Amino acid sequence: MEYRQKSARLPRSAEEKARWRRVIIILEHCPLAVVRGEHGFELLSEKHRAHHARNRQDPAEWRPDVVHQALLHLLDSPLNRAGFLQVFLRTKKGVVVAVDPRLRVPRHMRLFEKMMVSCLHRMKVRAAHGPLSLLRVVKNPVTDHIPANCTLIRVEKDGDAVPDIFAFCAACGFSAAHQSPTGSSVNTVAEKRDEVGQGGRASASNNFDGSHFADKYRAATEAQQFKPFAFIIGGMSKGNVEVSYAPIGEVKSIRLSDRGLTAAAVCSLILHAFEEAWLREDNEAY
Repeated sequence: MEYRQKSARLPRSAEEKARWRRVIIILEHCPLAVVRGEHGFELLSEKHRAHHARNRQDPAEWRPDVVHQALLHLLDSPLNRAGFLQVFLRTKKGVVVAVDPRLRVPRHMRLFEKMMVSCLHRMKVRAAHGPLSLLRVVKNPVTDHIPANCTLIRVEKDGDAVPDIFAFCAACGFSAAHQSPTGSSVNTVAEKRDEVGQGGRASASNNFDGSHFADKYRAATEAQQFKPFAFIIGGMSKGNVEVSYAPIGEVKSIRLSDRGLTAAAVCSLILHAFEEAWLREDNEAY
Protein backbone atom coordinates (compact mmCIF):
# COMPACT_ATOMS: atom_id res chain seq x y z
CA MET A 1 0.00 0.00 0.00
CA GLU A 2 1.12 3.55 -0.63
CA TYR A 3 1.46 6.21 2.02
CA ARG A 4 1.98 9.93 1.91
CA GLN A 5 5.58 11.09 2.05
CA LYS A 6 4.67 14.69 2.89
CA SER A 7 2.61 14.51 6.06
CA ALA A 8 2.60 16.13 9.46
CA ARG A 9 5.07 14.84 11.99
CA LEU A 10 3.36 12.37 14.29
CA PRO A 11 4.33 12.00 17.97
CA ARG A 12 6.80 9.24 18.76
CA SER A 13 7.73 9.45 22.42
CA ALA A 14 5.32 8.83 25.28
CA GLU A 15 5.54 12.47 26.34
CA GLU A 16 4.64 13.69 22.85
CA LYS A 17 1.73 11.25 22.63
CA ALA A 18 0.42 12.47 25.99
CA ARG A 19 0.35 16.05 24.66
CA TRP A 20 -0.96 15.09 21.22
CA ARG A 21 -4.01 17.21 20.44
CA ARG A 22 -6.17 15.24 18.03
CA VAL A 23 -9.67 14.04 17.25
CA ILE A 24 -10.15 10.34 17.94
CA ILE A 25 -12.71 8.57 15.75
CA ILE A 26 -13.85 5.02 16.59
CA LEU A 27 -15.88 3.34 13.84
CA GLU A 28 -17.89 0.68 15.66
CA HIS A 29 -19.61 -2.48 14.36
CA CYS A 30 -17.77 -2.35 11.04
CA PRO A 31 -19.01 -5.18 8.77
CA LEU A 32 -15.53 -6.56 8.08
CA ALA A 33 -15.09 -10.33 8.05
CA VAL A 34 -13.12 -12.81 5.95
CA VAL A 35 -14.76 -15.81 4.26
CA ARG A 36 -13.45 -18.44 1.85
CA GLY A 37 -14.90 -17.97 -1.61
CA GLU A 38 -14.39 -19.44 -5.04
CA HIS A 39 -11.15 -17.53 -5.60
CA GLY A 40 -9.66 -17.77 -2.11
CA PHE A 41 -10.30 -15.52 0.88
CA GLU A 42 -12.74 -12.67 0.31
CA LEU A 43 -14.25 -9.87 2.34
CA LEU A 44 -17.79 -10.76 3.37
CA SER A 45 -20.36 -8.55 1.65
CA GLU A 46 -23.99 -8.59 0.56
CA LYS A 47 -23.09 -10.59 -2.57
CA HIS A 48 -22.37 -13.74 -0.53
CA ARG A 49 -26.00 -14.81 -0.47
CA ALA A 50 -25.32 -18.48 0.23
CA HIS A 51 -23.18 -17.67 3.28
CA HIS A 52 -25.84 -15.36 4.69
CA ALA A 53 -28.55 -17.95 4.11
CA ARG A 54 -26.58 -20.66 5.94
CA ASN A 55 -25.89 -18.40 8.92
CA ARG A 56 -29.31 -16.69 8.85
CA GLN A 57 -27.82 -13.24 8.44
CA ASP A 58 -29.28 -10.14 6.85
CA PRO A 59 -27.21 -9.32 3.73
CA ALA A 60 -28.04 -5.61 4.16
CA GLU A 61 -26.02 -5.54 7.39
CA TRP A 62 -22.80 -6.61 5.65
CA ARG A 63 -21.80 -3.64 3.55
CA PRO A 64 -18.06 -2.92 3.74
CA ASP A 65 -18.54 -0.04 1.31
CA VAL A 66 -19.85 2.01 4.26
CA VAL A 67 -16.48 1.67 5.98
CA HIS A 68 -14.71 2.38 2.70
CA GLN A 69 -16.51 5.69 2.19
CA ALA A 70 -15.99 6.72 5.82
CA LEU A 71 -12.24 6.05 5.64
CA LEU A 72 -11.97 8.03 2.41
CA HIS A 73 -13.55 11.05 4.09
CA LEU A 74 -11.42 10.68 7.22
CA LEU A 75 -7.95 10.05 5.83
CA ASP A 76 -8.24 12.46 2.88
CA SER A 77 -9.32 15.34 5.12
CA PRO A 78 -7.11 18.39 5.81
CA LEU A 79 -7.45 17.64 9.53
CA ASN A 80 -5.75 14.27 9.06
CA ARG A 81 -3.03 15.71 6.84
CA ALA A 82 -2.29 18.28 9.55
CA GLY A 83 -1.77 15.48 12.10
CA PHE A 84 -4.90 16.07 14.21
CA LEU A 85 -6.77 12.79 13.60
CA GLN A 86 -6.57 9.24 14.93
CA VAL A 87 -8.86 6.48 13.64
CA PHE A 88 -9.74 3.05 15.00
CA LEU A 89 -11.94 0.36 13.45
CA ARG A 90 -13.82 -2.21 15.52
CA THR A 91 -15.54 -4.99 13.62
CA LYS A 92 -18.73 -6.81 14.50
CA LYS A 93 -16.65 -9.68 15.83
CA GLY A 94 -14.70 -7.36 18.13
CA VAL A 95 -11.45 -7.08 16.17
CA VAL A 96 -9.77 -3.70 16.72
CA VAL A 97 -7.75 -2.23 13.84
CA ALA A 98 -5.50 0.81 14.32
CA VAL A 99 -5.31 3.00 11.21
CA ASP A 100 -2.14 4.96 10.53
CA PRO A 101 -2.84 8.57 9.46
CA ARG A 102 -0.42 8.18 6.53
CA LEU A 103 -2.51 5.47 4.89
CA ARG A 104 -3.84 6.23 1.42
CA VAL A 105 -7.15 4.39 1.14
CA PRO A 106 -7.61 2.63 -2.22
CA ARG A 107 -10.16 4.40 -4.39
CA HIS A 108 -11.53 1.21 -5.92
CA MET A 109 -13.71 -1.02 -3.75
CA ARG A 110 -12.05 -4.19 -4.96
CA LEU A 111 -8.61 -2.99 -3.87
CA PHE A 112 -10.04 -1.94 -0.52
CA GLU A 113 -11.44 -5.44 -0.01
CA LYS A 114 -8.04 -6.97 -0.74
CA MET A 115 -6.40 -4.60 1.72
CA MET A 116 -8.83 -5.46 4.53
CA VAL A 117 -8.56 -9.20 3.84
CA SER A 118 -4.78 -8.91 4.12
CA CYS A 119 -5.13 -6.95 7.36
CA LEU A 120 -7.53 -9.39 9.02
CA HIS A 121 -5.64 -12.45 7.76
CA ARG A 122 -2.05 -11.32 8.43
CA MET A 123 -2.81 -8.96 11.33
CA LYS A 124 -1.14 -6.01 9.56
CA VAL A 125 -0.69 -4.19 6.26
CA ARG A 126 2.73 -2.74 5.57
CA ALA A 127 3.68 0.09 3.27
CA ALA A 128 5.07 -0.73 -0.16
CA HIS A 129 8.29 1.15 0.62
CA GLY A 130 9.50 0.66 4.17
CA PRO A 131 8.54 -1.27 7.32
CA LEU A 132 5.72 1.09 8.28
CA SER A 133 2.50 -0.71 9.36
CA LEU A 134 -0.41 1.24 7.92
CA LEU A 135 -3.06 -1.10 9.33
CA ARG A 136 -2.54 -3.38 12.30
CA VAL A 137 -4.75 -5.46 14.53
CA VAL A 138 -4.36 -4.49 18.20
CA LYS A 139 -5.55 -6.10 21.39
CA ASN A 140 -8.93 -5.41 22.94
CA PRO A 141 -10.32 -3.29 24.45
CA VAL A 142 -10.00 -0.21 22.30
CA THR A 143 -9.89 1.96 25.43
CA ASP A 144 -6.35 0.67 26.09
CA HIS A 145 -5.15 2.52 22.99
CA ILE A 146 -6.67 5.91 23.81
CA PRO A 147 -5.87 8.22 26.76
CA ALA A 148 -7.15 7.05 30.14
CA ASN A 149 -9.03 10.29 30.83
CA CYS A 150 -10.61 10.35 27.37
CA THR A 151 -14.21 11.62 27.16
CA LEU A 152 -16.36 9.33 25.02
CA ILE A 153 -19.07 10.87 22.83
CA ARG A 154 -21.62 8.67 21.10
CA VAL A 155 -23.00 9.94 17.78
CA GLU A 156 -26.42 8.42 17.14
CA LYS A 157 -29.91 9.30 16.01
CA ASP A 158 -31.39 9.14 19.54
CA GLY A 159 -28.86 11.45 21.20
CA ASP A 160 -29.16 15.04 22.37
CA ALA A 161 -29.58 17.52 19.54
CA VAL A 162 -26.59 19.75 18.79
CA PRO A 163 -27.88 23.05 17.36
CA ASP A 164 -24.42 24.32 16.37
CA ILE A 165 -21.88 21.63 15.55
CA PHE A 166 -19.16 24.24 14.99
CA ALA A 167 -19.50 25.68 18.50
CA PHE A 168 -19.71 22.18 19.99
CA CYS A 169 -16.51 21.01 18.29
CA ALA A 170 -14.68 24.24 19.14
CA ALA A 171 -15.41 23.64 22.83
CA CYS A 172 -14.39 19.96 22.79
CA GLY A 173 -11.31 19.24 24.84
CA PHE A 174 -11.48 22.39 26.93
CA SER A 175 -13.36 23.45 30.05
CA ALA A 176 -16.13 26.04 30.09
CA ALA A 177 -13.70 28.76 31.19
CA HIS A 178 -11.31 27.95 28.37
CA GLN A 179 -13.13 26.95 25.21
CA SER A 180 -10.73 28.23 22.58
CA PRO A 181 -8.58 25.47 21.01
CA THR A 182 -5.87 27.97 20.12
CA GLY A 183 -5.03 28.54 23.79
CA SER A 184 -6.78 31.91 24.30
CA SER A 185 -9.17 32.03 27.22
CA VAL A 186 -12.70 33.31 26.95
CA ASN A 187 -12.13 35.65 29.88
CA THR A 188 -10.02 38.67 29.00
CA VAL A 189 -6.77 39.55 30.71
CA ALA A 190 -8.32 42.67 32.23
CA GLU A 191 -11.09 40.62 33.83
CA LYS A 192 -8.54 38.25 35.33
CA ARG A 193 -6.48 41.18 36.64
CA ASP A 194 -9.58 42.66 38.27
CA GLU A 195 -10.43 39.31 39.85
CA VAL A 196 -6.91 38.93 41.22
CA GLY A 197 -6.95 42.54 42.48
CA GLN A 198 -10.26 42.09 44.24
CA GLY A 199 -9.04 38.86 45.78
CA GLY A 200 -5.83 40.58 46.90
CA ARG A 201 -7.71 43.48 48.55
CA ALA A 202 -10.10 41.08 50.25
CA SER A 203 -7.29 38.97 51.60
CA ALA A 204 -5.33 42.07 52.67
CA SER A 205 -8.23 43.21 54.83
CA ASN A 206 -8.06 39.90 56.64
CA ASN A 207 -5.04 37.71 57.28
CA PHE A 208 -3.18 37.44 53.95
CA ASP A 209 -3.25 33.94 52.53
CA GLY A 210 -1.10 33.17 49.47
CA SER A 211 -3.05 29.99 48.74
CA HIS A 212 -5.76 32.14 47.12
CA PHE A 213 -3.44 33.05 44.25
CA ALA A 214 -2.09 29.51 44.07
CA ASP A 215 -5.62 28.14 43.67
CA LYS A 216 -6.35 30.73 40.99
CA TYR A 217 -3.20 29.83 39.08
CA ARG A 218 -3.84 26.10 39.43
CA ALA A 219 -7.41 26.46 38.16
CA ALA A 220 -6.28 28.56 35.19
CA THR A 221 -3.55 26.04 34.32
CA GLU A 222 -5.96 23.10 34.46
CA ALA A 223 -8.44 24.97 32.27
CA GLN A 224 -5.78 25.49 29.60
CA GLN A 225 -4.83 21.81 29.46
CA PHE A 226 -6.29 19.84 26.58
CA LYS A 227 -8.61 17.02 27.62
CA PRO A 228 -8.77 14.18 25.06
CA PHE A 229 -12.07 12.99 23.64
CA ALA A 230 -13.27 10.35 21.18
CA PHE A 231 -16.31 10.09 18.92
CA ILE A 232 -18.00 6.70 18.59
CA ILE A 233 -19.65 6.40 15.17
CA GLY A 234 -21.47 3.41 13.76
CA GLY A 235 -19.66 2.00 10.74
CA MET A 236 -22.63 -0.06 9.54
CA SER A 237 -25.56 0.67 7.24
CA LYS A 238 -28.25 0.30 9.92
CA GLY A 239 -28.72 -0.55 13.58
CA ASN A 240 -27.58 0.84 16.93
CA VAL A 241 -24.12 0.79 18.46
CA GLU A 242 -24.05 -1.21 21.69
CA VAL A 243 -20.63 -1.44 23.32
CA SER A 244 -19.62 -2.28 26.87
CA TYR A 245 -17.05 0.51 27.23
CA ALA A 246 -19.61 3.21 26.31
CA PRO A 247 -23.07 2.08 27.49
CA ILE A 248 -26.12 4.06 26.51
CA GLY A 249 -27.09 6.58 29.18
CA GLU A 250 -23.70 6.62 30.92
CA VAL A 251 -21.72 8.58 28.31
CA LYS A 252 -22.55 11.71 26.37
CA SER A 253 -24.71 11.11 23.30
CA ILE A 254 -25.32 13.64 20.52
CA ARG A 255 -27.44 13.86 17.37
CA LEU A 256 -26.20 15.85 14.39
CA SER A 257 -29.40 15.76 12.35
CA ASP A 258 -33.05 14.87 12.64
CA ARG A 259 -32.67 12.63 9.60
CA GLY A 260 -30.58 9.52 9.26
CA LEU A 261 -26.99 10.11 8.13
CA THR A 262 -24.42 7.72 6.77
CA ALA A 263 -21.14 7.20 8.56
CA ALA A 264 -19.34 9.18 5.85
CA ALA A 265 -21.73 12.13 6.25
CA VAL A 266 -21.28 12.15 10.03
CA CYS A 267 -17.50 12.06 9.67
CA SER A 268 -17.61 14.91 7.15
CA LEU A 269 -19.66 17.12 9.49
CA ILE A 270 -17.36 16.52 12.44
CA LEU A 271 -14.19 16.99 10.40
CA HIS A 272 -15.43 20.21 8.81
CA ALA A 273 -16.31 21.66 12.22
CA PHE A 274 -12.88 20.87 13.67
CA GLU A 275 -11.12 22.16 10.57
CA GLU A 276 -12.90 25.49 11.02
CA ALA A 277 -11.82 25.64 14.67
CA TRP A 278 -8.30 24.20 14.57
CA LEU A 279 -7.18 25.09 11.03
CA ARG A 280 -8.71 28.55 10.77
CA GLU A 281 -5.38 30.24 10.09
CA ASP A 282 -4.65 27.83 7.24
CA ASN A 283 -8.12 28.38 5.80
CA GLU A 284 -7.76 32.17 5.90
CA ALA A 285 -4.37 31.95 4.17
CA TYR A 286 -6.09 30.68 1.06
